[in-house]
Amino acid sequence: MPEKAKILVVDDDPVIVSATRRLLDKAGYETLPAQTGREALEAARAHHPDLILLDVNMPDMNGFDACRQIKADPVLSGIGVIIVTSTYTDAESQAAGLDLGADGYIARPISNRELLARVQAMLRQRAAEQEARRIAAEWTATFDAVESAVFLTDEHFTILKWNRKAETLFQTPQAEMVGQKCYRLVHGTRRPIAACPLEAVREEKQRKTMVFEQDGIWLEVTVDPVLDASGQFIGSVHVVNNITERKRAEDALNENRQYLQAVLDSINDAVFVDDADTGEIIDVNRAMCEMYGYSREEALRTPIGNLSLGEPPYSQAEALEWLRKTREFGPQVFEWLAKHKDGHTFWVEVSTRFAVIGGHNRFVVIVRDITERKQAEEALRESEEKLQNIIQHSGSMFYTHTPDHVLTYVSPQVRDILDCEPEEAHVRWQEFLTDHPTNQKGIQATERAIQTGQRQPPYELELMTRTGRRIWVRVDESPLVRNGTTVAIVGSVTDITERKRAEEALRQSEETYRNLFHNAQVGLFRTRIEDGKILESNEQLARMFGYDNREEFIAEYVTSQNYVDPGTRERMLDMIRRDGYVQNFEARFYRKDRSIFWARYSARIYPEQGWIEGVVEDITERKQAEARLLSEKAWSEAIINAAPNIIVGLGEGFQIMIFNKFTEELTGYKAEEVLGKPWIDLFIPPEQRAELYRVWEQIVENSLSEYHYENPITTKTGEQRLISWNNTVLTENGQFRMLLSIGEDITERKRAEEALRESEEKYRTLVETADDVILLTDLEGRHLFRNSAYYTSLGFEVGEDVELDGYARVHPDDAPRLRSRMEDLLREGQISSEYRVRHKNGSWIYRYAKSRLIRDANGQPQAILAVIRDITERKRVEDEIRRLNAELEQRVEERTRQLREAQEQLVRQERLAVLGQLAGSVGHELRNPLAVISNAVYFLKLIQPQADEKVREYLDILERETRNADKIINDLLDFARIKSVERAAVSVPDLARRVLERYPAPANIRLRLDLPPDLPPLHVDGRQIEQVLGNLVLNAYQAMEAEGGELSLISEQLSVNSEQWLRITVKDTGPGIPPENLPKLFEPLFTTKARGIGLGLAVSKRLAEANGGRIEVQSTSGQGAAFTLILPAVPQPPQALQTEAEQ
Repeated sequence: MPEKAKILVVDDDPVIVSATRRLLDKAGYETLPAQTGREALEAARAHHPDLILLDVNMPDMNGFDACRQIKADPVLSGIGVIIVTSTYTDAESQAAGLDLGADGYIARPISNRELLARVQAMLRQRAAEQEARRIAAEWTATFDAVESAVFLTDEHFTILKWNRKAETLFQTPQAEMVGQKCYRLVHGTRRPIAACPLEAVREEKQRKTMVFEQDGIWLEVTVDPVLDASGQFIGSVHVVNNITERKRAEDALNENRQYLQAVLDSINDAVFVDDADTGEIIDVNRAMCEMYGYSREEALRTPIGNLSLGEPPYSQAEALEWLRKTREFGPQVFEWLAKHKDGHTFWVEVSTRFAVIGGHNRFVVIVRDITERKQAEEALRESEEKLQNIIQHSGSMFYTHTPDHVLTYVSPQVRDILDCEPEEAHVRWQEFLTDHPTNQKGIQATERAIQTGQRQPPYELELMTRTGRRIWVRVDESPLVRNGTTVAIVGSVTDITERKRAEEALRQSEETYRNLFHNAQVGLFRTRIEDGKILESNEQLARMFGYDNREEFIAEYVTSQNYVDPGTRERMLDMIRRDGYVQNFEARFYRKDRSIFWARYSARIYPEQGWIEGVVEDITERKQAEARLLSEKAWSEAIINAAPNIIVGLGEGFQIMIFNKFTEELTGYKAEEVLGKPWIDLFIPPEQRAELYRVWEQIVENSLSEYHYENPITTKTGEQRLISWNNTVLTENGQFRMLLSIGEDITERKRAEEALRESEEKYRTLVETADDVILLTDLEGRHLFRNSAYYTSLGFEVGEDVELDGYARVHPDDAPRLRSRMEDLLREGQISSEYRVRHKNGSWIYRYAKSRLIRDANGQPQAILAVIRDITERKRVEDEIRRLNAELEQRVEERTRQLREAQEQLVRQERLAVLGQLAGSVGHELRNPLAVISNAVYFLKLIQPQADEKVREYLDILERETRNADKIINDLLDFARIKSVERAAVSVPDLARRVLERYPAPANIRLRLDLPPDLPPLHVDGRQIEQVLGNLVLNAYQAMEAEGGELSLISEQLSVNSEQWLRITVKDTGPGIPPENLPKLFEPLFTTKARGIGLGLAVSKRLAEANGGRIEVQSTSGQGAAFTLILPAVPQPPQALQTEAEQ
């Protein structure tokens, strides 16, 4: 049910307002009251009425001012205003009101019927204007909202209209484009280019598309025919899209993928990508196929178990267990016995990693053949030999020249074509050109190939050979492009001199007749009577019928097949057979492109010859006087249905108002099936509808002029397609009218992008997760590609700014050798080398690199691919092994020494055990004879005091040796059994005095005593400690016996944990004790002296410990030795104790 019109009644008289409202309410209108100008403005802004009846006389402002403000407000200006007044009824006032923008002027008094009629008329007028504005707005919004450049042409492809996107794309205002031929502006040519689809569109009346590159920009042009009600071609809709970025992105992605594939295939290790959930092999590299003997297709179908020995521990079960460990614990490395397709087995090292690639769980498995690898380059050599044979046996000359046109290679055919040797042709190729004008086209074509990097059509040149012959050649060439820059031109030259001469002779023979026949300003023809086949015509007639030349016209055109109106030719034949001629006969014909034109001709029949001859005049201009432009609505429908996009218009509640042909084809629905139905119920998946309602509210409530959004739609077959939307809100009088949505089906693009992204991610993951460094450089060492391992192996973060090119980080000692190896690489094609590079922390790490030379299509060195392994750990292990070997030898030697010492200790212990058993009996048996000898010596000295010197010397010897023997016996007895300790207070000075009296110092030894008299007495067995101190003093004497020296006897008091101790040090200045002997000094039977059995210090240590003390020794070789006794002091005060002498 149509909505009621809303009318605002404004008058300062409430009676008039009330009466007018009753009249209008009764007539079915909705009314609003206002009594002042301000109330009128507020009500208009709040309710936006369809019409305002406005009085002039009001208390705050007059009606003219109110009308001026309403029409000046962009929101209110669309509201109709009728000024109603009983005061300002003169013509001048009416003119002033209408000039202010009022849509009508009523002078009171006026009858109710007339007032209603005036209101109805005004509302009808406003409704018609609003509908016209709405249609125009929809048309303009649709035309300008299309993301593509769109322009309309008439049947002659002359531009009629041009949208904003087209102005932006071609950088030309619409005013300059209208009236121009479309191909002149799009291609910059006077005629359609060879690939232009215009004629095909006109003839076939179907959509045509072309893609081309122009001035570095890639364009996609779609041309749709516009037909009138009778199906005649009356114009076309052109949709142009700039696809340069898409082409560049596709080229970049393809190039990146090729690089990654090349890198992956250049890895010498076999690489598998397995599905972590099913275990299936989903991708392998070239090295895997070579290593296992399978094709890629066979490898993808082969179970993992078939690639192993198949028996434990190298069966499929163990392989799956390794993959389980990889998934749970991280990368695994292990050795495996693999099986070749032919059945033989070989050892490999397997490295497995778990990765998520493109949202899928994958295992990346890298397998390294650790047996001998085979390498072959024979195929490439044979290919190069075949190419050389082709070049040498061809009838054409092949060449290569630089971008500055210097020939760098010419094939042997140059001798026959340019009359010179190949080496004589190494000059700028322009030196062979004559001054023929045609040569400029060839020069320009070569320059375009160099500048654009694109192949140009073949062209012809006139050349002067070295012997002065003028020849014609056909040149076919292509640019050689590296890194986006043309580095050379490669082409062939074919001698066409004889063909050109034949063509010239034919041209001259026909020239005379052609001048006479073709210079006529009207069309001349001869046709066959039976079917109207053109037998002869001039150029004027050929052009009239849409042909570029008469030859093509004569060969193709048959008039009987090209009369537009049926029966016209039959009527003409009846007349000409009856009268022998026709005069000014008019008919419509089809041109070559199936366009129609009017012709008037006069002709005469020649029955004997079987033809008709006559003249023709094109009278199309006279016949086409009617209007050529179609209505805006027809063009709008043509554009909408011709657009290669989804175009839908949605009203309130998602009601479908526009549904174009493309949308029909995509969704499977016809427009009549869906118009008026909710879009969201038909096409939006249930789980997407809440989100779409939110987007709808955001667009409509905010009246967004543009809003981009992506969501899936469901087609009639249930298939989901992903659509990218560009939305424009169309309003009417500030109110929502329709949402115009232009969508692009991006389903396939998204799938392709996802597949390409997953593929790129897979290859990049393989390369980036490789432990080895993968490096691609140019021949100068500059990096073209490097994986993450390059940075991490040097201690850098990935992408960190660091000097990486050349030899900057190579060890100075290794750089010259590495440079020389590059010469081997260029010669041999593949090398391996070891060298050192500087780590970020300054250390040097070792690397092992396998480098392979990559060649271009011409076999020239282009780049170097290196797979580099960090062997620092291997080097460290080798050094560690060498160190461990040396350490092992040292440990063996040390252990041998320890065993020898243990053996000596065991021998000493056995000897001690024997001595312990014999000590008692031996001591008794020896002491008795020694006592007799000692008494005899004493007696002899007593009775012979005047004995000669020799006798006294021998008596002294007997006495000294008897004393030594007695000491040995005492030591032996003391070591074998320690007597019980009887402690008493012992004065240190008295103890020292008795020892020195018993063992007086030799003449060459000085004594230094430091024994303070106030020292507390020792609490020890005096006899045992006297023996200990005597042993230490005697040892000191013996140490200084040869050179003499000084013996120091020092004592001092210590306090440890409130206990009193005395320290007695015996220090000599002898040669000292070797460090290796210090640990063994107190071992029984250890001695370095000629006399004694090595028990003195062992007995002294036991006696000191038995008295609660200990012995310590310090010695530096060459600086003497110091033996220290630490013994307990008497705990009572000294005055309470009796000295040993008093006792």
